[in-house]
Amino acid sequence: MKTQKSQAKPQSHQSSSLLSLPIETLKARKLELVQRQLGLRHKLRVHDSLKVPESHEDLAALTLARWELEDEHQAIEQLLAELRNANVTLKRESLAAESVDTRDLAARKAKRQAKGQ
Repeated sequence: MKTQKSQAKPQSHQSSSLLSLPIETLKARKLELVQRQLGLRHKLRVHDSLKVPESHEDLAALTLARWELEDEHQAIEQLLAELRNANVTLKRESLAAESVDTRDLAARKAKRQAKGQ
């Protein structure tokens, strides 16, 4: 269990370090994470299709293996969600700046027209 907790902390730290990467590197890393997530989904579907083991020991091993896959899937999902939230914030700020610039231009144009009349 200690390994799962220690893995969770670097994930949140990793998202802030990912944001400092150059855009092309960040896009490549996001692509890697999405591909890994898709691979994990496939592995989980394979686990679902397996027949139930006959012994408790095999069932326990299969359950633990599934949990590891689910934990990694969830960690990637959270990391991608943090990256998306950061991207949405940047987009929102960019759009807000554009709308302010547009309003400033409209105000300047109105002042120029008022001076001309």
